[in-house]
Amino acid sequence: MKILSLSLAGLLVAGTAGAASLQRAPAAGRVPSPAVVLGARALAQMDDNTPTEQGGLSCTDAQTNYTSSQSYWRRFYLAEHGAPSSVRIESVTIGAETGSAPVTIRLHALARTTPVDTIPVDLLRPIGSSAEVLVHGQLDTTTIPVAGLLADAATDDLVVEYHVGEAFGSLFYGGGNPTAETHPSFISAPDCGVLEPTPVGGAGFPNAHMIVVANTAAPGVGLLPSFTPATIASGGISRFEITLANPLPSAAALTSTFTVTLPAGLSVAAVPNAVTTCGGSLTAPAAGSGVSLSGATIAAQGSCTLGVDVTSVGGTFDVAIPAGALLTSQGSNTQASSARLVVVPAGGNGLIRSGSINRTLAINAAGTSYDMVGNALNYTGLLGPRWDLKVGMLMNFGLPAVTVFGFASIPDVEFALNGNGEIALLGDGAVVGPATGFGNSPGLGVDVGWYAGADAAIGVRFRCAGRLAFPVAGGDYCFGYVRLATTAPSGIPVRLVESAFDGDGNPVTVQLPPPINPPAASVTPVSLSLSVAANAVSHQELSLANAVGSAPLRYSPSGRGIALAAQPGIEDLVRQGGTAQAMASLPVPPVASPLRQAQVHGFDATPWNAAGGFLYALDDGAYEQIVGMGSPIAGIWLNRYSVLEAQTINSISVMWPKQAIGNPDALLGLPVNLVAYYDADGDGDPKNAVRLGGDRIVAIDAIDRFQTYATQFEVPGPGDIYVGFVEHWPMDGSTEVLYGAAFDSTTYGGASYASLNFGGPPDIDDLGANPFTAVTGALGAAGNFTFRATGSGVSCGGAEVSWLRVDGNADVVAGGSSKRLRVEVDPAAGQLDPGSHQAELCIVTNDPAQRTLSVPITVQVTAPLVHHACASNGDGVFCSGFDDGESDAVVDSGLLSVNLPPTAYGLSFNFLRGEWSDLPFPGDDFASYFGGPFAPYALFYWGSDTSPGRGGGVADTTFGPYRVLRSGDTIGPDSVFSEVSSGRYAETRRFLEGVNGYLGFRFYNEETRQINYGYVHLQTTWPTGYPAKVIGYAYDRTGAPITIP
Repeated sequence: MKILSLSLAGLLVAGTAGAASLQRAPAAGRVPSPAVVLGARALAQMDDNTPTEQGGLSCTDAQTNYTSSQSYWRRFYLAEHGAPSSVRIESVTIGAETGSAPVTIRLHALARTTPVDTIPVDLLRPIGSSAEVLVHGQLDTTTIPVAGLLADAATDDLVVEYHVGEAFGSLFYGGGNPTAETHPSFISAPDCGVLEPTPVGGAGFPNAHMIVVANTAAPGVGLLPSFTPATIASGGISRFEITLANPLPSAAALTSTFTVTLPAGLSVAAVPNAVTTCGGSLTAPAAGSGVSLSGATIAAQGSCTLGVDVTSVGGTFDVAIPAGALLTSQGSNTQASSARLVVVPAGGNGLIRSGSINRTLAINAAGTSYDMVGNALNYTGLLGPRWDLKVGMLMNFGLPAVTVFGFASIPDVEFALNGNGEIALLGDGAVVGPATGFGNSPGLGVDVGWYAGADAAIGVRFRCAGRLAFPVAGGDYCFGYVRLATTAPSGIPVRLVESAFDGDGNPVTVQLPPPINPPAASVTPVSLSLSVAANAVSHQELSLANAVGSAPLRYSPSGRGIALAAQPGIEDLVRQGGTAQAMASLPVPPVASPLRQAQVHGFDATPWNAAGGFLYALDDGAYEQIVGMGSPIAGIWLNRYSVLEAQTINSISVMWPKQAIGNPDALLGLPVNLVAYYDADGDGDPKNAVRLGGDRIVAIDAIDRFQTYATQFEVPGPGDIYVGFVEHWPMDGSTEVLYGAAFDSTTYGGASYASLNFGGPPDIDDLGANPFTAVTGALGAAGNFTFRATGSGVSCGGAEVSWLRVDGNADVVAGGSSKRLRVEVDPAAGQLDPGSHQAELCIVTNDPAQRTLSVPITVQVTAPLVHHACASNGDGVFCSGFDDGESDAVVDSGLLSVNLPPTAYGLSFNFLRGEWSDLPFPGDDFASYFGGPFAPYALFYWGSDTSPGRGGGVADTTFGPYRVLRSGDTIGPDSVFSEVSSGRYAETRRFLEGVNGYLGFRFYNEETRQINYGYVHLQTTWPTGYPAKVIGYAYDRTGAPITIP
């Protein structure tokens, strides 16, 4: 494993990594394809159109393997090619050197009077566009079908745009060569600072002549519809015009009436103003639904038009004229053609609100990105055309916490500033609009009020044109705000509560419930009563709400304590591969760090059981790195938690990591000193914290598992506690360089600390006496230590109830929001006999009026269920799926007992066909696969990257984790489904614990063309899920809900 020396310069909220630039493809010795032979009717500006290695260029970021959205252009001067009076394009040939990306061909007309060798985009008139095609570059060319008519080749030039969509995980380079060209090729790439089509030579690449060839159709009659203007307000008028062209030497007389029907909602205006230059009779009744032309003639090598005024109250309308619609004495049109009219309804796009989001953001080196229009979060910190802004880490040495949160954005997004030039903290009633001061330059500071803990908003101005249902009346930009709830003293954790913006470019007024009231918690329902078989498991849900206008509510369910920097839920919206690019960096002092980290991965699915009433944890049960001094110097490593009352810390659990170099089990047998400190003021600065108790020296006896040690640290009251350990072996004279702390780096809570003395043993009793005592982020380590603790107190001091649990960690609820808690009752875990049983679920909060919420629970345990014949412990009889009495609606696989291989592709299932394979095929519905060396456990995949919204497994939220279902559970439209497949341990963690249970699913049935619901019976093994097998599956083919027997 490579050991890294980290520095503070690596802790940018946005970083400088990921900035795309114009560049040639790296030389790789590729063999060029055979010489390209053009057709007889090709329009080309080079004699040789064969791609050569490093012959083209692209706007890419090699560091993040990202290709930016960009376009290559050529302008064809038709007189130079001997073109007829009108030209029909049937395809375009493009060069591609390497990589894969989506490509669209767009055709435009440009007035010949436009200065030569320029392409002003505001003067272009669209005449055709292709479907999006995925192009795989292999130093070759691809021909893409596209239809378009240039009706008057004498007055217009043809412009071909070769548009490349953004590509993640691939560096795509358009093909080119240095062959002489009659006119330049152009490039536009906004992420690389090339905003308008610019000659490639002028962009710094004089010999990169991009390969773009237009292939014309055989001369024949054609047509081109258009709307002018193409966008109107509700009730406005647009001119619908159709140009008919005839490049042939003889006139083309209509042999049948030419009729075009308008789409529903679009009609001829009250005053049609119907006019034609084609002769004959033009019919367009007022308020009618179409236009007809009869008896007309298109002159030889000429063109004519017919036009009518149209109107609508609102909508987007596509008029498509199929091939063969225009019948003449010289033949029919062989190409279809279409035009689009957008009618903005009254009110336009209006004020667009996200609704309640209430998500904890990942504050780490990557950060969390937000899409203002799509209302989506991205936990890889991506910035680009869709992802507008991000929240991540920032260093501020003027604050005790040092590591705090900050903002970054793409160039098209600016933040509202306060009078000090900082990103402003906006309250209720603040207006974000043209009069607001904005900025997005690198190094923008943040209003310090955010660090003190706030429920407020940031104002933004962002590019929204082209991303909404209708054009933006006020221009290309929208004004909006994002509401955030932060926590003192660093602002971390940060929750994104909601957002809003005006889709028509108007000013927007911030609407926030003023946080003038203390937290006010309520729970519904106030009690639970349920029935469950003795050998089954039942689930019910509670809703914990915080009243509107209240300060953030901190809580911990089931008698658990609350960590101030509570781990967020597993929330992800994209597959792995996207990374940050094109962003503003934030300044970080280049201070060298003595800390060392190594990339080591480990996890423990069942870390520990607590006998006390409070549980404290920051990690997700897995670690990605190990941390140490990289020298024989002892470190003090601590996690900070907030306590709500006096209690006894009666155990500390630590996951001891394997080593990256040398003996992986080198920590076994070494001594450590468990320590705890109490800070009554809870300010996030442990320098004045008081040590609790004396030495508790213990030995390390297990690696890659949580080891629990009994302790007796008395906490006198509410405040902060810091728990962890001191590396004792260097203090005993050992000179071995080891890394004692496991580190969960998937998220950064700002609650893991180091106290160090670089010149000798640290002061254990007085942390303030050590030269360095601060969050680990200040040393370049952004994440959470895998240290946990339990405490016994007053609020939830009753006897432990083993058959009752709540799924969820301590968290925060903003005012006016709520969180869902899932309660699980498992009679077998408590060896409950049939009969009535009672318990109380307690939720500890920071609500001053009710520090503990109590929910009475009554459980009626019934006789055990009879095992289904197809269950793993059944007799296997009648497992064909055709049992007597089975509904024809239910498709049952019967007993399969198919092993799931721990491979990169695993096993892929097609439920409709009843097939499975070790390779995925198009149309497959579900796969279980092994995540590899960096995610060494079982994962699920639903095909959501190609068909989102059709598949998924039953989960707590749309972001996971997946639920283990039991007999009696129902899967249907009311279930919550997740399609997440990002590789995170916590997504499938419940199935990694060694279960014999069910995964509910939905999938698209291609036969019935509807969503079907079902379940797959899985048997897994702790701790990776493997060995694993599918016992069987079932689904209801009618689309109805299905209940597990």
